[in-house]
Amino acid sequence: MFGFRSRSKKPAAPAPIPRSRADGAQETTFRVGDRVVTLAEVEGHPIGIEGEVTGVHADRNLPPYEVTLDNGSMQITATAEDLERIDLHMFKVGTRVRLTQDFAGFLWDQNIAWEKDNPEQHCDPVSYPAGTTGTIAFDHPTIAENYLIEIDDDPNALAVGSSTLERIRGRTRVIEEPDGNTQICQLFDFHDAVRLRKDVTFEDGSTRNAGSGGMIDALDLHRPAAEVMRECWRTGKYGVTFFDGAEQYHAELPWRLLQLDSDLYRRAL
Repeated sequence: MFGFRSRSKKPAAPAPIPRSRADGAQETTFRVGDRVVTLAEVEGHPIGIEGEVTGVHADRNLPPYEVTLDNGSMQITATAEDLERIDLHMFKVGTRVRLTQDFAGFLWDQNIAWEKDNPEQHCDPVSYPAGTTGTIAFDHPTIAENYLIEIDDDPNALAVGSSTLERIRGRTRVIEEPDGNTQICQLFDFHDAVRLRKDVTFEDGSTRNAGSGGMIDALDLHRPAAEVMRECWRTGKYGVTFFDGAEQYHAELPWRLLQLDSDLYRRAL
């Protein structure tokens, strides 16, 4: 993996991006405490960022809603057209989720598992602990009231009921391929706290162990961070800064090697 060391200062915050209206968005009203997701690029932040409405402005000259984003303590002001309320009890393809209970089931077709055994054929048992994370891959599976979950860094998918799932932070890009398959890529944002999923050895011979923490960074300081992040989303490769005291180590890593630090901690949305 590509990497280098420096003692440079952290890059500046991303430059603002013009706000754009989301086609077909229906204007509504929101209350403090509502969970929302952005439908447009707002103040340099991309479509699909989740957060919580933390203020409503009475001044008609200002965008009416103050939203605290999940990717840190950053706040934006947004219009109703920029936002969509999140239904915490409904999931769609690409939603990041976590098991709230242990899963004990059986493999059926190829690498798909669910909790009921099939007496007509031999089914290998599989189990996953509560806290296992993944992504909704199919929201209308053959088993009623279940979602099909692609487990992170694992070949198996699970058919799981919504009552045993909770929504977690994280954005994805869902790509419908010509052969009917769906490809899901996780997206990271500027200054997201991340951890390595696996041990990584860099070109200089140094090694970072699985679980090592870092921060999504804009390694090209000659371009606005927002522009760099758009390229990261397109290529699937991200600049990551690891901190060793006063020393920093910079690396470019594919998204599959990274997970959000927040994946590891349960919290109420």
